[in-house]
Amino acid sequence: MASGSIHRCDLHLIMVVTVTVLRTCAPCPSVCNCTGTFYGNAYCNHKNLDRVPAGISTNTRFLRLEYNRLTRLPAGAFSGLSQLLRLTLYNNLITEIEDGTFSGLVALKKLHLGSNNINLLTNNTFQGVPNLEELSLSNNRLLSLGNGVFNQIPNLLELDVSHNGIREFPTEVSKYLSNVQVLDLSSNPAQLLLIQNTVGIFKQIVALQYLKLNKLSEVSNTAGEIRIPESTFDGLPNLTNLELNGNRLSKIPSAIKSLKNLKYISLHMNSIQSVGADDFHQPSLLEILLLDKNKLVEIPASALAQLPHLTKLYLDFNPISTIPARAFWHNPRLTNLSLAYTNLTTIQEDAFSGLDQLGSLNLQGNNLTTIKGGVMTHVNPKVS
Repeated sequence: MASGSIHRCDLHLIMVVTVTVLRTCAPCPSVCNCTGTFYGNAYCNHKNLDRVPAGISTNTRFLRLEYNRLTRLPAGAFSGLSQLLRLTLYNNLITEIEDGTFSGLVALKKLHLGSNNINLLTNNTFQGVPNLEELSLSNNRLLSLGNGVFNQIPNLLELDVSHNGIREFPTEVSKYLSNVQVLDLSSNPAQLLLIQNTVGIFKQIVALQYLKLNKLSEVSNTAGEIRIPESTFDGLPNLTNLELNGNRLSKIPSAIKSLKNLKYISLHMNSIQSVGADDFHQPSLLEILLLDKNKLVEIPASALAQLPHLTKLYLDFNPISTIPARAFWHNPRLTNLSLAYTNLTTIQEDAFSGLDQLGSLNLQGNNLTTIKGGVMTHVNPKVS
């Protein structure tokens, strides 16, 4: 019995020593801070590095290299990091990514290359990362995308190429993005919507659910309204969220009518003067509508009557002076209503009739002089 106990104690001691040695020997570059089991996290950010440091543990799952002075990523820069799940390289000075840079990163899910000086991507830039799901290339110097630039990453779910100078988004690019669910093309030239104006340019991105097209710019830098061709959103049955903020739109683009499953749309900071009853697909499933900072002079009652599923409505910073009676009568599911800083002076009796579900009402920053008696009678008493 005694002998057996000693053997068990010896075995336990050996295991403790082994784990300690492994933990002590797990490599970590001297310029980095490494944490987690066997150094699963390597923090090499904000270190003024001009190259990827050597000696990163093969156990690393999260590698941070943002806010350094990297200018070039050579082939094999991350060799041996087959367990890496997330790599952040934003806010460097990267101008060149050699083919093969990411080879071997078979487990990589998230890659952030935003805020660099990248102006060229080849068909082999993303070779070796077949399981990549999120890719950010925002705020770089890309003027175009090669036809096969995304052909190596078929499992991509989220793509951000906002804040570049991309003037064309050909179907030869989008055909490799069939699984993408979130796409951000904001702050690129509006010309990218016009190249193939006879065919929906996003039609092959069949899984697309969220599309961001904010602050598109005119190539000539004019202040004119951004033109969105009528076929732009054709073939997007799964699109539920759309952002078109800051595009100087004077009206709701007719292209939106093709989006039968749209539930959220943001039209913040445009120049929209009115909203028509037939501006959205009918029947509409729209739940959230942001129309703040436009030029509406009245509550778009006829349009709202066609939006029975609406739960949140934002009309802040529009020159609306009056809320008429039963303005939201056809929106019984409304829970959030905001009319802040709209120059409101009058709220008619029964203006909020039917809003039994309203939980938040924002009327701050107005010049209310007339509020008819009983105006809050039919509103949820818990409204704030």
